[in-house]
Amino acid sequence: MSVLDLVCGHRGAPEVVGWARALIEPGTRAAVDTLPTGIRRVVGYHLGWWDEAGNAEDAACGKGVRPALVLAAAGGSVTAVPSALAVELAHNHFRVLDDLFDGDRARRGRPAAWAVFGRSAATLAANAMLALAYDAVAGDAAASRLLSGAVVAGQEGQAADLAFERRADVTFAEGVAAAEHKTGALIAASVAMGAPGLRRFGERVGLAYQLVDDVLGIWGDPHATGKPVYADLDRGKKTLPVLAALASGTPAARELATAYHGRVLTAADVVHVADLVERAGGRAHCLRQADELLGAALADLRAADLPAAATAELSALAHYAVHRDR
Repeated sequence: MSVLDLVCGHRGAPEVVGWARALIEPGTRAAVDTLPTGIRRVVGYHLGWWDEAGNAEDAACGKGVRPALVLAAAGGSVTAVPSALAVELAHNHFRVLDDLFDGDRARRGRPAAWAVFGRSAATLAANAMLALAYDAVAGDAAASRLLSGAVVAGQEGQAADLAFERRADVTFAEGVAAAEHKTGALIAASVAMGAPGLRRFGERVGLAYQLVDDVLGIWGDPHATGKPVYADLDRGKKTLPVLAALASGTPAARELATAYHGRVLTAADVVHVADLVERAGGRAHCLRQADELLGAALADLRAADLPAAATAELSALAHYAVHRDR
């Protein structure tokens, strides 16, 4: 019987996430403490451990889905803690760079790390977290390969995302491919570190996660997302709801193409654009696709014939990832 069966049984997603966070935090703090003082300060601020002056704080630190997936897929074995720690550090590496590249000044309801400490310091902090992630799995060749593949894929997705900003002809299929790299790859690797046969489950959950994330990037509650409403539209990002709307062939899509491309949007413009995306079906299409992917992922999970506790908790995490904050 696994630690998961003994200690937590069939818990819901928030409980599994909290349990996973408690398991990885001591190792994460110990790893961060090895960094040079200046970089450590930026990393700890981004992770919500202290404020910009270094005073202890308990700020929001992200959803923690990825380490929870590692540990649940591994049946709760504490031997998977280094892998769980690694994927959380790698994920935060990308989050710091995302904010910097996108010019997002807010993260989890606080100023983003780059907005507080500057672009150079944030870049160094992101790179330091990635180095710590690789160090965490240095003794596990399989986990190291999974992490490396996911990081390279994530960089490819990030590069595509940046390239989309300069193009007016991005297709929905291209957006999906970028999402599969940028988000899906690390979530798939997280699951595969715990249970290699569940990689397809992780890929589907990862893409569904990004579809929902892009919906929340336009219509999400700022209290839940930590970012202003319409944040992605303010920056003119070609996220999946926008691309789905543009591909719909509707009158709203044609108006959206004119309104969204090559213009600096006012606050009133952004509200109108959000309405056009919704009227063209972009929001509904993405949520429908996310639900379809969730259904397929759960079928993959049932076919894997895992112990009941692992199946129940992976299912709960998948539902949580796809249905959060809608």
